[in-house]
Amino acid sequence: MRNLLLACLFILLPGLSASAETFEFTSRTYAGMPQIQKGEPTNEIVIKGILDVPSGSGPHPALVVAHSCGGWTASGRGEQLILDAAKQAGYATLVYDSFDPRGWQNVCSGTAGAAGTPSLIADAFTALNALSKDSRIRKDAIFIAGASMGGMTSWFAALEPLRRRQVEGDLRFSGHISFYPSGDHGFIADKVFAGGPILVMFGLDDDWTPPKRVRLMMERQKAYSKEAPPEIRFVEYENARHGWLNLDVRSVKYLSMASSRLNCPLVYYGGASSNHLIWVDGREMDVPFSETGKHLAGCASSGVTMEGNAAITAKSLAEMVSHMNRLLGR
Repeated sequence: MRNLLLACLFILLPGLSASAETFEFTSRTYAGMPQIQKGEPTNEIVIKGILDVPSGSGPHPALVVAHSCGGWTASGRGEQLILDAAKQAGYATLVYDSFDPRGWQNVCSGTAGAAGTPSLIADAFTALNALSKDSRIRKDAIFIAGASMGGMTSWFAALEPLRRRQVEGDLRFSGHISFYPSGDHGFIADKVFAGGPILVMFGLDDDWTPPKRVRLMMERQKAYSKEAPPEIRFVEYENARHGWLNLDVRSVKYLSMASSRLNCPLVYYGGASSNHLIWVDGREMDVPFSETGKHLAGCASSGVTMEGNAAITAKSLAEMVSHMNRLLGR
């Protein structure tokens, strides 16, 4: 079975090296964000991935790569560039498939429903748990990166209300890198951030995960943090659309089935009986739990664009490696 999985992945992701090995861990599926906050999974599930550890004496720092809404094998070219950059810099790498074990494929149009976001967050943390037990890996130097939905996963893996439900003891990611992330949720809590420094990269022409909305989500999360937040650095690229890591998309591509959530409210959890909603137009209100859904219904607008960009890809990957190396004192 291991050889069959590896053979399939070498075909789909030709950048995988001969040292790659299968890596399995047990994660959980959650029906929605309220369920992951309460620690109420629907079921446990085995996640399969590929671990690539450098030769030579360890233990080694590592990068976990969370895939985007297109799935690992469908959108894997961008993920492979992230993996390659990390491996060339001397990091062990782990990439895994969150969709196939759950019977999901492309969820960019929302086919996973409310279960998508919390289940991917759970996968990231359970990957961290499992990887930290490998003697070849430095448990104090495990980073996470991802693009689009994977970038969202990387951001949410930096939040303490989610971390403490999923990992053992004080274990946390050492740093987070998000390429053009999505995001809809936040927390109002005594301790919001887990502590790992965060790098977020936006394309200013991104109409799929608009920087105006996503950055508002992150800035407000900093403001709602009652403790000093970790370093959070934003990098913005002009003339860059969503999906710049997808270099096979050589011109602007219109996606009619995908949606922008620019006009949808951001939802912040933490109230005793209500959620706090914020819109990019400046509106804010507290809404009872039972009424939050009606403000989210029908707010998305269909039709977005994406385009690969080799120059921005090179710059952003260099930013990622520099971020990790600096945090390790390299």
